[in-house]
Amino acid sequence: MPHRTRSAASSLAAIALVLPVSCVLAQSEPLSSTTEVAVIGSDHVTVGQLPDVQSELAKSQRRYDEQQRQLAIDQRRARQAILEKAVDDFLDNQVMQQEAQARHVTVAELSKEIKVAEVTDADVSAFYDHNRRDISKPFEEVRPAIAKYLTQQAVADARRAWFAGLRAKYSARSTLEPLRDPVGTDGPSRGPKDARVTIVEFADFQCPYCRRMEPVLRELLEKYPRDVRLVYRQLPLPELHPDAMRASQASLCAREQGKFWEMHDALFADQGGLDLDGLKRTAAQLQLQAQPFAACLASDKTLAAIRADTQAATDLGVNGTPGLFINGRFVNGAVSYEDMAATIDDELQRATAHGSRVATRAP
Repeated sequence: MPHRTRSAASSLAAIALVLPVSCVLAQSEPLSSTTEVAVIGSDHVTVGQLPDVQSELAKSQRRYDEQQRQLAIDQRRARQAILEKAVDDFLDNQVMQQEAQARHVTVAELSKEIKVAEVTDADVSAFYDHNRRDISKPFEEVRPAIAKYLTQQAVADARRAWFAGLRAKYSARSTLEPLRDPVGTDGPSRGPKDARVTIVEFADFQCPYCRRMEPVLRELLEKYPRDVRLVYRQLPLPELHPDAMRASQASLCAREQGKFWEMHDALFADQGGLDLDGLKRTAAQLQLQAQPFAACLASDKTLAAIRADTQAATDLGVNGTPGLFINGRFVNGAVSYEDMAATIDDELQRATAHGSRVATRAP
């Protein structure tokens, strides 16, 4: 799951269910500075005479506009998710029906062929060891929850593979176009620039979910060395993570010395060392030039780049970290390697079918 910055979209949606549309829209109309609001004797008081009210009204309008934009984005994505699930369910049902008829068995009998890999104690222990930094409770306390989670994943993986085989057998595929957002690919990158799939990640160096996503992204780059490129963009959430902004600055200061990714990896490896002294120690370990790094970190020279990334994330409806885009397809929060790989494979198949590279920016 991602770290959230706000819950305004859900609260505004609740309000919209209660109030008539005209009431909601009327609140968005700014008052004129000449609108009368009071009288004192024979004097008429206007909005423009009220101290600081114009700036407060402007802030309120900006919040309203932002919430409306987020609601529109959320609705567009929700509509796409509903369509994609409906298409997937329909295709799976149809190929299962065809296979059952071909074998002269019932659907219920056929579904018993889905073989789910057993989750062993070793699997549970390995998961706990791999995620120990993010799990604060003792192993025995969380063992049942981990076993349940891994079992659910195993069932999902088995069903995905089984239905994929049936779809291939009966030449069934979705032709519904993915929803793509016009995300820019400016920023430090790993992987070939002509890769057929570009992943853009908006992340916060102090976010535990972003740290959880890092090994997944590294594994994807290793599996698809020629087909996947990763672009990192800054989205520090200082209201949640007090050291996130300075860590973002440190990564950009390291970039000036050609060591962005070394700093990136070090920051995620030690999220407890993101204070000023810790950042300077990390810079020394990476053999960065101390004086230029310290001067860069003490200045505001990197803030414009961070603000640009943050604004881009806001415009794209990213209100938590990590926020990822796979060739413009939005992925919300830390997700599994299998889910990411499935989307990448779909993109590669689409690129092959179209005979050209899938665009990373929407038209």
